[in-house]
Amino acid sequence: MKFPSLLFTSEARRGDVSAQVFDDLKLNTLLDGRALEVMSGLPSRADAARRAELFDLLGDAAVAEAVRSVASAAEALRVSYDYSRAHTAASAGARAVLFVRRMKRAGELCRAARALSGRGFFLDRFAKYCAELEDDPDFAAAVRKSGEAADAAGSYACVCFTADGVGGETPCARLTEKGGEPFAAALRRISRDFGIPVGETRGLDYAPTGEFIDFLLSADPDAEAAAINVYEKYRGVEDASLCDCADELHFIISLDRLLSRVGEAGIPVCRAVLTADKAFCAKDLYDVTLLAKNTRRIVPNDLTLTAEEPFFFLSGANGGGKTTYLRALGVNLLLALNCGRAAAASASAGPIDGIFTHFPGDETFHGEGRYANEVARADDILASLGDAPVVLLNETFSTTTRDRSADATRRLARELRDRGALGVYVTHAQNVSVPGVGSLVCEVDPDDSNARTYRIVRGDGGTKSYAADILGKYSLTPEALARRFPARGKGGEQK
Repeated sequence: MKFPSLLFTSEARRGDVSAQVFDDLKLNTLLDGRALEVMSGLPSRADAARRAELFDLLGDAAVAEAVRSVASAAEALRVSYDYSRAHTAASAGARAVLFVRRMKRAGELCRAARALSGRGFFLDRFAKYCAELEDDPDFAAAVRKSGEAADAAGSYACVCFTADGVGGETPCARLTEKGGEPFAAALRRISRDFGIPVGETRGLDYAPTGEFIDFLLSADPDAEAAAINVYEKYRGVEDASLCDCADELHFIISLDRLLSRVGEAGIPVCRAVLTADKAFCAKDLYDVTLLAKNTRRIVPNDLTLTAEEPFFFLSGANGGGKTTYLRALGVNLLLALNCGRAAAASASAGPIDGIFTHFPGDETFHGEGRYANEVARADDILASLGDAPVVLLNETFSTTTRDRSADATRRLARELRDRGALGVYVTHAQNVSVPGVGSLVCEVDPDDSNARTYRIVRGDGGTKSYAADILGKYSLTPEALARRFPARGKGGEQK
């Protein structure tokens, strides 16, 4: 048997969405790397619907608590495997002790998974998988014998230290009874060497080497022999894939916490409608990444990307909300596909097989170098497009000459249109229009043309020039150039 994914009906996917996309969208300010690695695999439409059901169930406090308990047990198992992989050259006794530790925790995970039975497709499937493991006589015997061996070995890599290191009914006490006071003194010394002050109760999940386990077992050769006996008899029944659920459970809990955080901020969270059409539409869509900046006022916007209107140019003065609009689109599309939710009044999403972004890079390029880099990045996106991609472009080709920028922008937009991509292209290029590509603009206050409303509205089909904004952004205004290159007199002296 092999662990059945909690998020995919077939083989778990990774890499459909690159880390660069998460960086561009600033989703890495809300979710950690482990959660984003899982999110990098896009689900099928059927699996997206099953995930939406899973997150519906998390609204039940009992289900949420059961999932957290299973996640805790899975994390403990994963830590045990990580520790074992780091000590492949350990002694036979240490390897055996690590095995019985893993099997004991595998049993704890399977027992915790019982509470997931009957809780929707993915959770129930995982519960049945764990139940089948428990029903296997060899697996059940390995778990039972490992528990006995683990207790006999004094809990090996997780020794509890009492106030003086020897008293009380603890694994430490049982070992020192057999090893005598010199062993107790040595145990206090070695624990200090490992940074564990005597008097603390603390787990040694990340002990530096297997030598610490060997040291503990030296006082109890019978416990070592018991662990080796279990290891030799049952190591063939171990299911290493069982700990693969840890990352997926971490992902589920992380997204559930994020949705709770969004709701607590007063932002609506809707159940996204999953459709068969290649589209993404939303009413009052929010950029939740602004929560990481403690932004209190987040202006929502509407969005319509369909087969009839798949792609738009977005133009407007700097600070008008263009990049925020792109982030709101990308982040909420990922949420809709991954958990059937969106930070919006309403949303619907069809099957998407790729999400791509092209935002200004942090690298320092000059002249042709930066333009060449932008061209290469755009070419990489075109080479990676599938049947139903979403592409978000932010000021691509804005650092070259006006005419070349406009030509490159039109060519790229036409190519994306012809390839059936959905998306938005933020551009400062002047008077750029492409048949079949719509126009969006940043709205301005009708009473003050310099005031931004941060609302994105339909444009008139073309993009106007925002040359002053571009010059200011890249420090190319006359004032900025004067500061950068002060006039110099004869002989090179600065005037």
